[in-house]
Amino acid sequence: MKERSSKLTRVEAMALGLRFRRYRKIAGHTLATLKKATGLHVNTIRQHEGGFCLLRADALIATAHEFEIDAAELIRLEESDIEAALETRAA
Repeated sequence: MKERSSKLTRVEAMALGLRFRRYRKIAGHTLATLKKATGLHVNTIRQHEGGFCLLRADALIATAHEFEIDAAELIRLEESDIEAALETRAA
């Protein structure tokens, strides 16, 4: 059996970004309000939501606190997240 790399695939990074965006919207945050609450730059948030970069652990924890969820929710990949990322990528 092939050993799995610890690096995320592009689709997995996109899935995490989409999950993050969903929680941001549920929490009622815009990019600007999340920037003000966490100190993250708007472009950093956009890049994370697009799957182009990943947030550091401290940023994920601070953001989860703002979203009033456990930080593990922001890094949990479910099949529906992967499917959404694949659909987004195909569009």
